[in-house]
Amino acid sequence: MHTENPVFEVCDHYQKQTFRNRFIILQSTGIQALSIPVHFHKHGEPGYASIRIDNRTPWYRTHWRSLCTAYNKAPFFEHYAPFLENLLYNSPSGLMDFNLKVHHWLQKAINLPDFSLSTTWKPLESPEQFDYRGLDQVQHQLHQQHAKYTQVFSDRLPFHAGCSVLDLLFNVGPESYWMLKDGKLR
Repeated sequence: MHTENPVFEVCDHYQKQTFRNRFIILQSTGIQALSIPVHFHKHGEPGYASIRIDNRTPWYRTHWRSLCTAYNKAPFFEHYAPFLENLLYNSPSGLMDFNLKVHHWLQKAINLPDFSLSTTWKPLESPEQFDYRGLDQVQHQLHQQHAKYTQVFSDRLPFHAGCSVLDLLFNVGPESYWMLKDGKLR
């Protein structure tokens, strides 16, 4: 965790190729990217708050099956699975609302600090701040050095940094907080 006062950006324009509608999980064959389909506006840059989830295809079923296949043997999957299944099958229509629901749940599950919502879009105030809004920062985040923990397929695959926090949560459970805070288990 890079900040004690995180801000959830809700006032900027939606950017493709970010983790706002996608996440990475670890399957037995390697990493898999799961993307939530969205509706795009034809004119101008759409605001993040106006992006709607495209439910014309059963993406939620594919995501749920992929999560079950990947993590059904993870030590903490059964504990956290009911919320995720319910969220996927009963997701809000807006992408931002979906993400806020996930973040509120993660905040409770991992004991993360409270976050606030932005009131206006603004650039970073200092270079020391972390900004994960854009593609370049997300890619940078994936290539940072991550503390290793035991992943489900560690018997046949090397550690994969950059997986969704769900990977950490399903494999480490309540200790996820310490991995995020200190980079190690207690």
